Amino acid sequence: LATECAKIGKTIEIDYRVDNVTDYSTPVILIGGTDVGIKIYPDNILPQSSMLKNADNQGIPTDSGVRLKVTITIVPDLYGNSGFNVCMIYVNGKRNRTFKYENNDYWAAEGDIIIGSENADVDIYGIRIYNSGLGYDAVLKNFINWLPSTDEKASVTERNDVYNTLHTELDFAKIKKDKNVFVFDKAFPNYL
Repeated sequence: LATECAKIGKTIEIDYRVDNVTDYSTPVILIGGTDVGIKIYPDNILPQSSMLKNADNQGIPTDSGVRLKVTITIVPDLYGNSGFNVCMIYVNGKRNRTFKYENNDYWAAEGDIIIGSENADVDIYGIRIYNSGLGYDAVLKNFINWLPSTDEKASVTERNDVYNTLHTELDFAKIKKDKNVFVFDKAFPNYL
């Protein structure tokens, strides 16, 4: 986070596991500084900008003792909407938290990526950093690519194949095969 990314975007992907925790209040991974950046605790992930430091609105609880693939994206002007700036946290390919940040906020922080703690064992399986805020499709593709077996990759790909061929709209015919949904094939009646 040494380069300001509030206006250009940033994506950080971390594949990790935390075990043998003796103190949950100490970060096991720190990206950026202690004030602005991303703090990963054994049981919580907390991205903080210069103005946003609310763990209840920004943090996401996690578990220790399990392998997690976490993606944090900082996306300015989402969907081309000026001023609609968001930070999203994905855990194992699923979006778990989204919060908005203001145009005058910043994410730059002098600091390194610090991995490890005297109070827990941390295993890192991979880290990827992009100088742009990836969208959901790219985050999902990266998650699938990190899966170890072709069977797992095929299963996740099939479960997430819910869009039409142009990937512009949900295809409810595909969704109803696996999910309990109502599909109205005629106009919904209006009784006014």
